[in-house]
Amino acid sequence: PRRQVGEYWVLLNPDATPMCLVRVTAVIEQPFDRVPLDWARVEGEGDESLAWWQEAHRQYYIRQCANWGVTWDESAPIVCEAWELVAMAG
Repeated sequence: PRRQVGEYWVLLNPDATPMCLVRVTAVIEQPFDRVPLDWARVEGEGDESLAWWQEAHRQYYIRQCANWGVTWDESAPIVCEAWELVAMAG
């Protein structure tokens, strides 16, 4: 099931130990090629441009689709989530 606004979840470190607790603040489903610049800025990675966001995420989706035996399509719907930090582990 898809996470809903208001739900909490734990982000894990690569060794599967808890890193932090977050609360989902927004969820949208959007075709990859129509994700707005606002979502690139929400993540705060790279130079926060849409081009940077698309290239970084495109590579991820291409790898995931290959693992699933599916051909990547730029118009494929993706789920975007925004969240706020509630607490750090430890």
